[in-house]
Amino acid sequence: MDSAGQTRYAVINGQMADMPLEAWLGTQSTVLLRDARGLQQAASITMGKVAYFPAVAGPPSVLIFVYRFTLARLEALGKTLDVWALRSGSYICR
Repeated sequence: MDSAGQTRYAVINGQMADMPLEAWLGTQSTVLLRDARGLQQAASITMGKVAYFPAVAGPPSVLIFVYRFTLARLEALGKTLDVWALRSGSYICR
């Protein structure tokens, strides 16, 4: 996501795709982007400290990774965490 909150590029199943984040997460994408930029332990994507690259105004770009869990993947994750009957919901962890 660039400084204006627009999807710069997306890779889905290993292939470049023309799909904005909103198509995956709907209106929650705005909240996710805001929260990601506010995390102190997260490293923003910047040009670094290279003198000949001018700073870009506005908030930094952010890499967002979306992983879709199938029921089988949720069950496997739950077993590794010793949590049985793990199910999905429409939640964003903060």
